[in-house]
Amino acid sequence: MNEKGLTGYPSIDKPWMKYYSKEDKKWSVNKCTMFEYIYEKNKEYLDDTALLYMGKKFTYRILFDNIDTVARAFRSIGIGIGDRVAICSVTTPEIIYSIYGLNKLGATVNLLEPRNNAERIKEYLLMSKCKYMIMLDICYSKIQSILDETNLQKIIVVSPTDSALLTYKIGRFITKKRIEIPFGNKYEKWSCFIRRAEKQERNIETAPYDAKLPAVIVYTGGTTGIPKGAMLSNDAINHIAEFARVSTCIGAERQEDFLGIMPPFIAYGLCCGIHGSLSLGNRMIVIPNFKAENFTKLVLKYKPNHFLGVPSFFEELACCNKKIDLKFIKCVIAGGDKMSIETEQKINNFFKKNNSTVRIHKGYGMTEMSSAVVVTTDVCNKEGSVGIPLIGNNVKVIDPETGQELTYGQQGELCISTHSMMMGYLDNEEETAKLIEVDRYGEKWVHTGDIAYIDEDGCIFIIDRMKRMIIRPDGHNVFPSVIETVLVKHISVESVTVVGMPDKNGASGMWPIAFVVLKEEFIDERDKIKAELVELMKQKLPERDKAEEIFFKEFLPLTPIGKVDYQQLEKEAKQIFFT
Repeated sequence: MNEKGLTGYPSIDKPWMKYYSKEDKKWSVNKCTMFEYIYEKNKEYLDDTALLYMGKKFTYRILFDNIDTVARAFRSIGIGIGDRVAICSVTTPEIIYSIYGLNKLGATVNLLEPRNNAERIKEYLLMSKCKYMIMLDICYSKIQSILDETNLQKIIVVSPTDSALLTYKIGRFITKKRIEIPFGNKYEKWSCFIRRAEKQERNIETAPYDAKLPAVIVYTGGTTGIPKGAMLSNDAINHIAEFARVSTCIGAERQEDFLGIMPPFIAYGLCCGIHGSLSLGNRMIVIPNFKAENFTKLVLKYKPNHFLGVPSFFEELACCNKKIDLKFIKCVIAGGDKMSIETEQKINNFFKKNNSTVRIHKGYGMTEMSSAVVVTTDVCNKEGSVGIPLIGNNVKVIDPETGQELTYGQQGELCISTHSMMMGYLDNEEETAKLIEVDRYGEKWVHTGDIAYIDEDGCIFIIDRMKRMIIRPDGHNVFPSVIETVLVKHISVESVTVVGMPDKNGASGMWPIAFVVLKEEFIDERDKIKAELVELMKQKLPERDKAEEIFFKEFLPLTPIGKVDYQQLEKEAKQIFFT
């Protein structure tokens, strides 16, 4: 035991608990469904606003009435405990009603991303054995192309304007090509489907809580890249909402505005966004068609008190050259991707310059843990750190070879034990066993696949993904983030990503190469800057940790939710290799 009275092992010492008050440590989550959880939190405030959508306001009273109506409509077609219903849509009020309405019946919501190709959607539908689906209208041709190869019997079609003011509906009619859907057989309009509720009793009973039934299935490549369905329980999702209440500044007061830009088909959007916001009694501003390039416009238009996003969204905001008043912001959290210290400083300086006292918070999580499990707090927000474990969670860093826990400051694989852990992968015990390990004390640990270290305050610092680690032809391991951290410090560099490129002589292994985006004022100085970056790596990095080549790009490719698209860059690296 050292002079601070610590054993040296974070999972035993739990040094992060010093940041939680006595009141925080009394946290608890009732055993109940998602629906029951948000109802209990809001039943005394039914006239408060729950949703803001395309010019209309919906109170919590209206929210619960519509949830009940949707539940009755689904009951009329035979949906009940244990059934699975797919939802392939962006966030709209109808989708929120459906998630909770199905939960009220004891059914499992199978969340699909509408941007997936038809074959991937078919794979997920067959995997989950869904017979019923709620579909965004623009997905019609995609779903129709695979319909005969699935088990689907009924498809309920929603439009982004179903709950919008008339002016929004007219605008969409004028600007969008009309989608011709042959309603009547397997396809049914939302408005027709809802009328089915009239055949059911008005006060439909909530299905009893069952810890063994998944509330939702969310799809992920996980740490292996193989598509899998993560089954999330009511308990897991409710714990995320409780974690948010105790550990973060998000939605500290009822009726504060929350900008809902993250989609429902990712755990981050469902658990932290929709469920977290409604559990806290926020006014959720629902954005169905979010695009990263519109982030700044949305923030300035709606002036939300709280919002979540990936780092690239906040970088876009910090590039705004106009003098703006951001005093309305109370808490923002970035997660889902790594943020450099330089980017963090840039964003915080932007907030300060524009009349805001907030500092950006960072978080860390995985779909398999229902999203966020680590976050910075107002009293513990170290630069470069993703934060401390949310209340009730435990963390450790292990030697990937031996499985032994490492001490403070030592780098290894981050493992997390949490109440928000998934139940397992759908029909895939083998992959579940690879991810979740039970220790000799019976505690379950998720192997994150991320290299990290924990300092003596319990703050977690992510170094890189083990999967992103590049093994050179000479066998040396290179972590891309180490190179990225050095290069991004150059005054000319806006952003940088390092990936592996095959060896031109056919040797096994990969060589690290850097894709660099320059700030606009330096674009014409590429040759000079490239030489400076090479020299910078010589000064700051060991010989075998340097990038072998530097390539300049106008911008880095992003995934649909704003993360750097490493796979696309790896494809580009291979193209460079073959040419």
